[in-house]
Amino acid sequence: MNNSWQSKFIADYNDKNRPKFNDVFFSKSDDAIIEDLKAMLISCQRDKYFTVKILGFDTIEDYDEVNRLLIENNDNITVPIKDSYLKILKVTYYIEVNGYSDTFDVYIAVPRVFEGAYIILNGNTYFPSFQLVDGSTYNNTLAKSSKVQKITLKTVFGALRMIRNFYDYQTTDGTVLNGTVYSIMSNGASYKGKKNAVDRKVPAFKYLFAKYGLYEALSLFGFDNTIFISKEPFEEEENYYTFKCQATTSRIGYVKVAKILFDNDRVYQSAVITILDNLRSLKTGYTAESLFNKDYWVISLGAHFVKNNMEYEKGLSALYSLEDQYDIVTKKNIRLPYEYKSNIYMILRWMMAEFSNIRLKDNTDVTNKRIRWSEWIASLYVMKLNTGMYRLNDIARRLKSDTIIKRFRQCIDIKPMYLISELQKSGIKGFRNMVNERDAILQLKWTFKGPTGPGETSNKNLEGRLKRISPSHLGILDFNTSSPTEPGTSGIMCPLNQSVYDGYTFTSDGEPNSWDASFNELKQSYRDAIGVKSAFELADDIGAVLEGADDGKNRAIYEMYQMGKSISLAKQSNYQPGDLIVED
Repeated sequence: MNNSWQSKFIADYNDKNRPKFNDVFFSKSDDAIIEDLKAMLISCQRDKYFTVKILGFDTIEDYDEVNRLLIENNDNITVPIKDSYLKILKVTYYIEVNGYSDTFDVYIAVPRVFEGAYIILNGNTYFPSFQLVDGSTYNNTLAKSSKVQKITLKTVFGALRMIRNFYDYQTTDGTVLNGTVYSIMSNGASYKGKKNAVDRKVPAFKYLFAKYGLYEALSLFGFDNTIFISKEPFEEEENYYTFKCQATTSRIGYVKVAKILFDNDRVYQSAVITILDNLRSLKTGYTAESLFNKDYWVISLGAHFVKNNMEYEKGLSALYSLEDQYDIVTKKNIRLPYEYKSNIYMILRWMMAEFSNIRLKDNTDVTNKRIRWSEWIASLYVMKLNTGMYRLNDIARRLKSDTIIKRFRQCIDIKPMYLISELQKSGIKGFRNMVNERDAILQLKWTFKGPTGPGETSNKNLEGRLKRISPSHLGILDFNTSSPTEPGTSGIMCPLNQSVYDGYTFTSDGEPNSWDASFNELKQSYRDAIGVKSAFELADDIGAVLEGADDGKNRAIYEMYQMGKSISLAKQSNYQPGDLIVED
């Protein structure tokens, strides 16, 4: 009796109904490494004090050509007996500085990936582990030693850290108000592991004011026409707080701000307090009107770093450093609409606006994290390049001769085998030592360790709770596997997990992004409040009574008042006295 139909039925049934492995865990390719390298290298381009541009890429795969190029571009001309399975990414650079320029090629050896899983280095077969990192931001809520509230955005080139502090400020009528200031912790850049500067706390709004100018930056948040600055005192008004800021007897400034906005929005408070602090510290030659000049804010920003009449240059440098920290890969992985992540300044805006919600994130929740493999491999090379790029600023300032091109090339022209050498030293690749073909489990391994990860340098950097099993692990991380020597720092991915989205995240949910909607409601309340006042002032000016009025003009005023519009009498020459202007 032929039972083949039964076998086919069972096979078809299993194929349709049994949970399947997710192919994303078993489809690694060297193309992914190449693409991540390209994105990171493009992020390293500069066009401020000097120019470093990439003119093009070329991938070289021919075995003999790869070996020839590696020998020609390496001081060590010996050929290893044990082979490595490699291809080459050729990068064509253009550099220009102080009137000198050059074009040259840099070669980067990249490991080939075979069978969707493995790389061969010096005759040994390895598998690159998945690295489990924060999806975008993390916070210090669980840190026992934390003294301030802090959130951090990790980029390929470092960490953008924002803190929140609270201060008391007194109004002109003696009212003491508590306000929030968001600041960026500007950490000293490092070279060869040595810090060159101390951490500095800089109000985040200073970066925005220095970049866009006062009015445009305030408009970016919707704060325009709600903060008023003058050399002369303001009259006390019901809907506003007023502040007197005195640097000296001759340098005095006054600020009037919307009461309902200051009382209810911390981002608004941060903008106001940044303005107040600058008015209180005005130096000789500056007045309240100076705050409307973008250059003033550039100088004020630079003063946080230097005190030698180089504040303006340092302020520009601080802006450029901030901009250079934001890379293409990070931009891609942040789950925000493009307009909220288009540049680093919009990221600052988002971090301030959503600071409280970001701090509510559970660092132990795996759905707030993502996995990566090609990205961490590419970063081994780019972190070296970024260190060299940091040195270019100093070289450009000191050297004026044609030797500057040679020095620039030395910083950028990294040896072709550098990435392979760093990969061999990496602790987050595994050695394939199985004697059978059941090696799927190797391809599923993950670890916290690796570049920019929480366990990058030591397991001591990992929070205790981060090592523990979380309910969020169910169906994503295997409960039954853990390192015998470092439990909780590594494990196995669940191969049946189908909830892996673009960017290797475990959720399709976006980042918290609700501030604009809530602030617009708050601002409408402000408009309603000043609309009532304006309507009644206008009625008094023209001798009208709003309530129950039938006159057409009075009815129009009343309707505008009901809509919460700010109304004033027209004073322009092309209007007749008594004509109405409705201010949105």
